[in-house]
Amino acid sequence: MLNLVIKADVDGAVQAILDSLEAEFPGRVRVIHQGVGAIDDDDVRLAAAEGAMVIGFHTRPTPSARSAADAERVEIQHYVTIYQTVEDLRARVDGTPAPDPPYVELGTAEVRRMLTRGLETFAICMVTQGTLKRRAELRVFRDGVQVYYGRPTHLRRLGHEVDAVDEGQDFELSFEYLELQPDDVLECVAPRR
Repeated sequence: MLNLVIKADVDGAVQAILDSLEAEFPGRVRVIHQGVGAIDDDDVRLAAAEGAMVIGFHTRPTPSARSAADAERVEIQHYVTIYQTVEDLRARVDGTPAPDPPYVELGTAEVRRMLTRGLETFAICMVTQGTLKRRAELRVFRDGVQVYYGRPTHLRRLGHEVDAVDEGQDFELSFEYLELQPDDVLECVAPRR
């Protein structure tokens, strides 16, 4: 029996995951808690007490929840499609190797502050891990929940458009359809080849 804690960005996603698990694994998977929003300390404590894995669907853990998961050795897995979720869980239930995720995480960054120049507003960001690439896709997380997925309109460093920014560097970023906010987290991903 595989015990799970499920957190998703919206109620509809939680219900879709529950329906898929019921259809695919009747009696083989036990959901001990489900909810909407970021993965928090309570989710990790419950998973540790029940020997469960935490599933994040378009969500991420808070920093304290990530630390608690490391300390308690609670596994947290992130998914972006129902298909990917079911395929990975099928491998775990059947004891076979899990399929590779369809994407590779290239890097992460945090929005530090906002800057307005003329009619344009930019986010001043810092790469916290890996590399951010202009032509890759960026996932934007606000309070641990994914709010956007797409390519940036501008990626600038030292006033010039650049193709990539590396760990420890600051840069300016903007999206056409999203106004970023301080403390947003950016995750740069590329399709696995």
